[in-house]
Amino acid sequence: MSRIRMNNTGHGKLQVPGFGDIPIDYELPIGERFAHGVMEMHNVAALPGRAGRLTFPEVMMLRVMEQVTDKLNWEHDVFDESITTQWYTDLLSDWRARRYSKPYWDVSIDMDLVTSRMWEWCIMELRDKAVQFQRTGHILILNADSGVCKSDLIGKELQHGLQETFSVLENPSAKRLNSNPIIELLDPSLFQLAYGCSSVFNQGRQVNLFDDEIPFPATSNTHVPPIPGHPEEKVKPEHPRQTIRPYDTTISRTYRWSNRFQWLPCEVSFTGPEGTDVRVTSYINNLHPKNVQAYHMIEKLISMSLRPWNDILVKGRTSRYPLRIKTYGWEESGPNDEYGQMRPDWIRLGVPNSRWSQEKWDAYCVKAKQYLALPEPDQKYRIFDPDPTMWEGPDDQLRAVTPEMWMTHTSTNFEHFPEEERLTDIILLKGLRLHTFKYPEAGISYSYEDWKHGKTVKALIEKTNDESPSPPSEHQYQSVSLQEEFREKGLQVIVRVSSIELTPELPCYEGDDDFHVDGLLNEHVVATSRYYYDVDNVSDGRISFQQQDDLNTSKDRLGKGPMHKIFGLPIERDPDSWSFRWVPGLQTLGSVAAHEGRFLAWANTLRHKCRPFSLNDPTRPGHQRYITLFLVDPHYRICSTQNVPAQQHEWWRESALANMDPSRRMPQEIADPIMDEIGDWPIGIAQAERWKSESEKERERSKKWQTLAAEYIL
Repeated sequence: MSRIRMNNTGHGKLQVPGFGDIPIDYELPIGERFAHGVMEMHNVAALPGRAGRLTFPEVMMLRVMEQVTDKLNWEHDVFDESITTQWYTDLLSDWRARRYSKPYWDVSIDMDLVTSRMWEWCIMELRDKAVQFQRTGHILILNADSGVCKSDLIGKELQHGLQETFSVLENPSAKRLNSNPIIELLDPSLFQLAYGCSSVFNQGRQVNLFDDEIPFPATSNTHVPPIPGHPEEKVKPEHPRQTIRPYDTTISRTYRWSNRFQWLPCEVSFTGPEGTDVRVTSYINNLHPKNVQAYHMIEKLISMSLRPWNDILVKGRTSRYPLRIKTYGWEESGPNDEYGQMRPDWIRLGVPNSRWSQEKWDAYCVKAKQYLALPEPDQKYRIFDPDPTMWEGPDDQLRAVTPEMWMTHTSTNFEHFPEEERLTDIILLKGLRLHTFKYPEAGISYSYEDWKHGKTVKALIEKTNDESPSPPSEHQYQSVSLQEEFREKGLQVIVRVSSIELTPELPCYEGDDDFHVDGLLNEHVVATSRYYYDVDNVSDGRISFQQQDDLNTSKDRLGKGPMHKIFGLPIERDPDSWSFRWVPGLQTLGSVAAHEGRFLAWANTLRHKCRPFSLNDPTRPGHQRYITLFLVDPHYRICSTQNVPAQQHEWWRESALANMDPSRRMPQEIADPIMDEIGDWPIGIAQAERWKSESEKERERSKKWQTLAAEYIL
């Protein structure tokens, strides 16, 4: 499809996806927009510049750096060698104390895999991050394909302003539903755009925040456009019973679009010839413009989000950061002596049989006892256990050998032992346990300075039979400046304010069900920022982050040796066959604390999941309140509050009564029945909630297919 010019300025025909002659699933080429979600990396050939799955040691490096940057005064202490040495000692001690406890999947750090060489890399990188932090007030962590910006330096004035502003606002639908502790104080799913139902200015005119009155649909300029076609109609299976496979991205991707609903962003313009100061120029959906202070606070937060968004947005085919560790194979650990070999020489000489002399058998048993008594390395270093259920056996194999197994080899019962109880098989199992490999390290094939400058072509172990059409090239770092590139055009931002309310009767928040990215594809959300402005009497929450990988399961030799361990892949074998099950092509990088005063920003290339938390003092209530901003890809324009007259019945009712001629103003007891007779025009809260419920079903379906479409077979 040729490039289409989008326009929602109100000067001329409304030309945005879903309106005019632009299909709702119109997309710009990937090189002309920001990346917006996990399905874009499904086809590795289409995105050759995106970083692949991180090795497990690199994930540990990311978690180490995230943990260090939560320390008080870390940005100064990181330059003190004695302090950084103590940090490393403390991390090792903490790991050794907890290594046998159940790991917490997105926080745990296996310090066995963070070698001294890798720690030195972390410190060099952290020192550069400290310089950036002192310059900008925010720091980038978990930075791989994209990254997460965090900051605790948002001013108290903004924090207190938000606390004061939203403590007096009441969402007409803000009530607890069943056991759900989440209350939306400002909900973009209420009074959202409903295709085929909402009135829009589609032939000119706009809703301007600075007009004397907010326009409502009763004007000659408004029109209810027809419902646009859904992309699913283009790719429906030919046979009604044909199964839609999750890896068929052409079909599964259609479920992330909606031709029924869309969140409505507000329009944001830059003020002055430079800088990041902004002004909201159309109403924030569900926030009445009379709440002037709230608008000012949100404008400040949008302004503060711009530079963090610049640091995390991914444009086109290239990741923001290259791999710190690049490998396409594995290296076996060298045995220290004959007992370290998989099959020791003394076993290779032969298998016990009836022709052996008693002396030979006795010597064999002595060697076997010595061999079985050898200490074993942690099973994470073993080569031959792609399936956790394979090669299990007892922990103490020497003690597991029964007296009957030491019987003379001429025993008539020897050949009748079950295979797993034969001494030779136990010895073979011991060999498998001693056969180990080395995890790859950062700083060997290229240095940290090389990595900083994109010189990351060389891998620790190169590809075999590489069929790539062109040799790999050096990494090209991206630079994004929203305030420069879109200064004239402006931005579109969706606003949500949420409160998680816990009580002695409901003391725990269970967290999100699964990882997800926010927004439907027709909303074109590419980045999120969140500010926790009011947290009281609850334990620290955390947000976990996950990225899609583009690991090629056949070319990267995952079925051979320990590659699944090197890349931290869960292995699931089908119990009914020798084949592997589908495994999500998704990698959890780590998590970030979400305490009061914490600001976070991330790109929609990362999936996120809020972790559980609970009351600190179970005898009194507590809450976690935050404001979330969703950035619409500014390369697009979608229908916004600039194009949709206010739909809220309560806003219209208030305006109608306020604008009544004083000489004809009726007493309230007369005005109320008349208003009731008019009904819930334009849209009442009951209808808005019904639409929200229907929209949430679409959004849940979208989240489901996000995961299903990001899977691969090993």
